[in-house]
Amino acid sequence: MTTLQPEKWVSLYADYLLRYAMFRLNDMTVCEDLVQETFLSALRAKDQFKGNSSEKTWLTSILKNKIIDVYRKERKSKERLNEIEFSIFFDQADEE
Repeated sequence: MTTLQPEKWVSLYADYLLRYAMFRLNDMTVCEDLVQETFLSALRAKDQFKGNSSEKTWLTSILKNKIIDVYRKERKSKERLNEIEFSIFFDQADEE
């Protein structure tokens, strides 16, 4: 079983995780936040780490899920905006 070393995560993996996120999101501020959130989530979940993968793979997987959440949130926001625009269009047509 692999022993986690959270005290080394930033020095060992922060640059890699930031590049991974930037390749997918291209927004430095969002990516920096996601990498920080990844470390915090991993720290909270370290007792569930089974050692079936390396620390790097495990952290990358957590980050990947956070990136997916960003895409889902963006999609929902766009869908909501489209609904609002669509309803405004019909509200105006009803008034004429």
